[in-house]
Amino acid sequence: MQSNNLTTLLLLGLSVSTALNGIWMIFAPEYWYHTIPGVTHTGPFNAHFVQDVGAAYLAFATNIGLALIYREARLPLVLAGAVFMVAHAAFHLLDRVGGHSHAEHFWSEFFTVTIPAILCVLLVLQFKFFPKVALR
Repeated sequence: MQSNNLTTLLLLGLSVSTALNGIWMIFAPEYWYHTIPGVTHTGPFNAHFVQDVGAAYLAFATNIGLALIYREARLPLVLAGAVFMVAHAAFHLLDRVGGHSHAEHFWSEFFTVTIPAILCVLLVLQFKFFPKVALR
């Protein structure tokens, strides 16, 4: 697979998956809260908080989706989105280090929080240091 195809797939996957998660959080916050492993251990259910985070996921998905359309703006669009995703992953890591996160949820958090953050960083680095790839 060519690099530009892989980049498109990564952007599409990040955009669609986070948009779906954000929509779920906004329109069914209590169901989301009780369905996602480990969330109930973070404190009592707060619909407003879950919906706010859902809105952040939608903002992220919008930026990444726009990066699919506006190739010349991929770096700033993905960088802006990466701020949320990397901060979110850092907070999860700090919870883990501080003993506030349960070990049995490590893998689910790794795949749903850490990997998207790593992908964002890799995409930002690609668009910064290999800008011609961003335009393909």
